[in-house]
Amino acid sequence: MQVHEASMRGTLAGHLGEMTAARDRVYCQKCGSDRVYRVERERFIQKWIYPQFGYYPWRCTICRNHMMLRKRNRARTKGKEYVE
Repeated sequence: MQVHEASMRGTLAGHLGEMTAARDRVYCQKCGSDRVYRVERERFIQKWIYPQFGYYPWRCTICRNHMMLRKRNRARTKGKEYVE
């Protein structure tokens, strides 16, 4: 009985990890791709105004769309994952 409970806990932890990873993904607002990456802040408004409201600049690799989002944690750039 204890072995079965332990395996169920391990399975549940795996599913929760997958759900967290899916929630952390960032998608392009224009094309829906998940191939987006954080870019450096440019100009006055991005450097001084948007940070006050928690917005971060992102760019899509596929359609080159630039967007400001409230997410800052995971992004794929050149095959690597960065956590900021």
